[in-house]
Amino acid sequence: MSLHGAVMFSYYYVFSTTLPDILQQLYGLSAAATGLAFIAFSVGSTISVISMNILLDKIYIKLREEHKGVGAPEFRLPMCIAGAFSLPLAVMAYGWVAQMRLPLPIVMFAVGVFGTTLMLVYLPLNAYVVDAFGLYAASGMTAIIVARCLMSTVLPLATDPLVRRFDWGLGLSVLGGIGLVLAPIPVLVFRYGARWRQLSDYTKDN
Repeated sequence: MSLHGAVMFSYYYVFSTTLPDILQQLYGLSAAATGLAFIAFSVGSTISVISMNILLDKIYIKLREEHKGVGAPEFRLPMCIAGAFSLPLAVMAYGWVAQMRLPLPIVMFAVGVFGTTLMLVYLPLNAYVVDAFGLYAASGMTAIIVARCLMSTVLPLATDPLVRRFDWGLGLSVLGGIGLVLAPIPVLVFRYGARWRQLSDYTKDN
């Protein structure tokens, strides 16, 4: 889950470093207008946060009721699974929108979707780690954060060579493809995580 979360969050830095190039070089926007364009990402993220606030606990309670009142940290992951598949697709769409020079409102919409799907992955992941590790939640979150920082340093470095060689569409599709390869991880953890957690003294059920 640390590896999955790290790759997913590193897309934020890919986005942050590529949006100014796209808007200024391809669409001729000023630096000030480019800065304002990041509001679209914030709007998308806000929508996702509000959705998580409404749905995350409701989904957990529903799954708990289906399992005879017994809760599990894995019940935090359904929204993460949705984000695991939709975020890489959002990355690919972001690249192709830029390559096809589609109208600026469509670019902003793609940026907003980017923000929404990113939070779909990361917020439930954090909730899962806190629930799974209990007393050791701080250590679990540290593993997530360290992996995120390392991946966010390395993966964005591949963006410029990929874009130079394959252009925006195919270049970002390669990066999105990495996320799609890792997308089954939260699915597997949702299915088998309760069993795997019993193998560790730090995550097994009391």
